[in-house]
Amino acid sequence: MRIGVNTRSITGISGTGQDYYNAEILKRVVKNNTNHEFVFFAGKDCNSIFPSGKNVQIIETGSIKENPFYWKLWFEVKLPYLLKKYKIDILLSANGFCSMLTKVPQCLIIHQLDFLHYPKNFNRINLLFLKINTKRSLKMAKTVITVSGFLKKEIKKNYQLDAAKISVIHAAVADGFQPIEFSEKQTIKEKYTEAAEFFIYKGNLFPYQNMLNLLKAFSVFKKRQKSNMKLLIAGEIAKQSKPLIEILKTYKFRNDIFLLDNNDNNEMVKIVAAAYAFVNPTINDGYHIHVIEAMACGVPVITLNADEIDADAALFASGEKVDEMAAQMMVIYKDENRRNELIKKGLLLIKQFNWKKSAELLWQSIEKTIA
Repeated sequence: MRIGVNTRSITGISGTGQDYYNAEILKRVVKNNTNHEFVFFAGKDCNSIFPSGKNVQIIETGSIKENPFYWKLWFEVKLPYLLKKYKIDILLSANGFCSMLTKVPQCLIIHQLDFLHYPKNFNRINLLFLKINTKRSLKMAKTVITVSGFLKKEIKKNYQLDAAKISVIHAAVADGFQPIEFSEKQTIKEKYTEAAEFFIYKGNLFPYQNMLNLLKAFSVFKKRQKSNMKLLIAGEIAKQSKPLIEILKTYKFRNDIFLLDNNDNNEMVKIVAAAYAFVNPTINDGYHIHVIEAMACGVPVITLNADEIDADAALFASGEKVDEMAAQMMVIYKDENRRNELIKKGLLLIKQFNWKKSAELLWQSIEKTIA
């Protein structure tokens, strides 16, 4: 069987999110199925994140342009041509869209539906493209894969898709995320938060309303507890932090906030592992990965309710309810027994997330698609 893999919109930046998920799961599927051929259709300079092997062929399809016209040209003209040229039996589309002009059966991976929750983050043309083509792609695909239970529910609710057509295949924790020694924690705190304990948020810095609510919740916490606790926010600071920096200029507790640009992976693992607690104020649309990374490091978590996270393994708070989030921060701060219990439950929970299992489930979806 010749399996085409559409990864053309992948940026080539490995480490988190969509690229990380695709790279980790696909290299295992390729390795486990050497009697089948895989043809990757990739953007320029993205070869480094894709699997290698005798059963792998990578077709470079040019540079990536963030423009609906070029997306349409790719999916409706060039991709169908390549599927014929390379005699593809099944297409695994890893970036959320199907081609409407091919008879090749398609397995679709949906990573997120941000445009449904945060339409203001998209310009009018891109938003229209996403609305129309997400709906068409979900209808066209023989099978659909999502990366979280939350996302499966969103697809069923918004697109009335048959639940039997949708499979949830989770991400897993990268190697290296584990608890660290007390002395290492002290070193990290001295380096990044003036030796103080700290809450951490790691992930996207938009939508900005959620980040603003995190700051408001932290303010409520500081006013009520009078502690020296800090808040460390780690993300793509250079690209996403302008509105956040403007907010911090007038923020009462600005001296207790530290912004950290994406660091090297080894250092980031230690920073997460040194945190007092991880706070996630964003909708758990696509990825629970940062939450389970924190759990793997022995760090208690405050997050939104999600199917993947057991009720007794984390504290839950709505990202839109400031007082609720602040209250959970205070629970973790004041109740040491509860905090230790969350750490133990979190370390047990993350054992159910592993790439071997995820790769096996992906292969089952591929077989289901061709059948």
